[in-house]
Amino acid sequence: MVTTQRVARVRGVVALALALASTAAFARDPLVGAWSGRWSRGGEDVDLALDIRPGAAANRYVASVTSRGLRLDDVPVASALHDGCCGIRLVMRGDAAATHFRATIQGGELRGTTAEDGGGRGTFTLHRVSQPGEATR
Repeated sequence: MVTTQRVARVRGVVALALALASTAAFARDPLVGAWSGRWSRGGEDVDLALDIRPGAAANRYVASVTSRGLRLDDVPVASALHDGCCGIRLVMRGDAAATHFRATIQGGELRGTTAEDGGGRGTFTLHRVSQPGEATR
């Protein structure tokens, strides 16, 4: 006969195993971490940094954008979704429009394109600054 105490213990072990598996999966996620590089948009190059962290739901991230050239300091993105094997889709909302980022890891770099609601387009190339668990430089 199964006791209530044993059922509770088994549930606790299962919950711990699921939590560890989730943490391990994000630890291996090549997108998670800090990235920095250049963004070509509207005929000019500006600095761009992304910080990508695991989100609370499957296939979701929490991300923020920093750019000295655009006077953005750790601005949270409205949406950050996993896209294919090694890709991410981000939406950064501004006062009047949104900018849509789409990127994949290529040769150790995070490379992608941007499209602004007003029609502006751009490209960016970022290099890893730190991985999860490392101090950001």
